[in-house]
Amino acid sequence: MGVLVKIGLKASFPLQWTRKVFAIEDFSLIDNQPTTRTFVMKSLIALLISTSALVSINLKAELNSLSDAEQKTGWKLLFDGKSLEHFRGYKKDKPDAGWQVRDGAIKFNGKGGDLMTKEKYDFFELALEWNLPKGGNSGIIYRVAEINGPPY
Repeated sequence: MGVLVKIGLKASFPLQWTRKVFAIEDFSLIDNQPTTRTFVMKSLIALLISTSALVSINLKAELNSLSDAEQKTGWKLLFDGKSLEHFRGYKKDKPDAGWQVRDGAIKFNGKGGDLMTKEKYDFFELALEWNLPKGGNSGIIYRVAEINGPPY
């Protein structure tokens, strides 16, 4: 019993995971075809490299974009990977200088300030990846009212 994975350099050879401990020797070719650890290692490396390349290409095309269906149903893209045009600082017209766009991501240089949308939204879905550095603030607040003092 196990998981079938089709891999190969010149052809596809189904492999079977035969043990609970995951290691190169845990794989054997189905139908008892001869194999070596070197072949399996090269095949797994080729599979990982090709899969990574395909996933990277696919994700890059899909990041920061809306499908036709999402556009037709009224979804709005807040971040295009290039600018902060839909964002501003708390009680400000523009984002604080600490917020920047680099490499298609919103990055913070650690010099204070909140980031919020320019418009108010009633119905929304928030999806993001958040990398919190040591000593950072992981706070995400939504439905903020601009009042005297901080929003939290």
